[in-house]
Amino acid sequence: MSRLPFLLAIVNCRLAVPSGEFDSGVVMVKGGVVAASGKDVLMAVPPHAILLDAEDGLVGMGTREASGLHPIRLGAEADLVCQSPDGETRWAMRKGIFVYPDREAVHRVIWQAWREASIYLVMDTLARREEHIAFDAGDAGTGEDFIWRFRDGRGKEQRTSIRVIPDLGAPARHLALPDDNLEARMPEADPFHTRAHWWFHVHAGDETIYCIPAASLKHWLRSHAAHTRRDYLPMPAVPLSVRVQILSFRTMQEAIPRARTLRFTTPLSLLSARATIAAEE
Repeated sequence: MSRLPFLLAIVNCRLAVPSGEFDSGVVMVKGGVVAASGKDVLMAVPPHAILLDAEDGLVGMGTREASGLHPIRLGAEADLVCQSPDGETRWAMRKGIFVYPDREAVHRVIWQAWREASIYLVMDTLARREEHIAFDAGDAGTGEDFIWRFRDGRGKEQRTSIRVIPDLGAPARHLALPDDNLEARMPEADPFHTRAHWWFHVHAGDETIYCIPAASLKHWLRSHAAHTRRDYLPMPAVPLSVRVQILSFRTMQEAIPRARTLRFTTPLSLLSARATIAAEE
């Protein structure tokens, strides 16, 4: 089982430098080390990065207990701390793994950022299709991330609701869904917690969006869940493993003919996606 390719980009931060600090910085962490840092105007955030908003906090090297922060060193182990303007420690990581605050809280932040980036990627992919008309807001209470309006083959406008989930690190052409014991921590990743028409599963490794009718997916899971393989996968940047079901998309597609795939149409960072959607609105 391979770990999902993961790059964390810490944005909207003040960076500790030898002369003091400077505003509007970016720090990138990959493989437990500092991969890049600098002013945001000089940094290109890679499209697959998960963004973490430092909310104007001061980011530097050190530990939670240290009184001061040291300048970022490229290639060094990512022992990083983020302090609020009044000096309070917001979070701390060691070797790229968050150690403060509680790992469950950090897991939730990472999961939400990961999912938000996936939603923007799906919207950008759909917006480039010829049949696209517009997007409408979904209903969070019923598990709908957004409504897609498009023209069908006869030119008539249609509407469909979509739930978007980032994959949890399954192998190629497979999907990973959280097991029952994760429903309370990751309810968005549970197909039975949505009334959306479609379930869009974003697989970063495959650069593919697996699109499955939600009602058919639920029926298939009820029939096959007991026979699917289980495994533990690491959550990015968090010292936490999650138990998941590993589902073969080929097997699922044989049972659900309407299931289909969409290839990523363009690399997309969270920042550029926000700009695209804002312009469309």
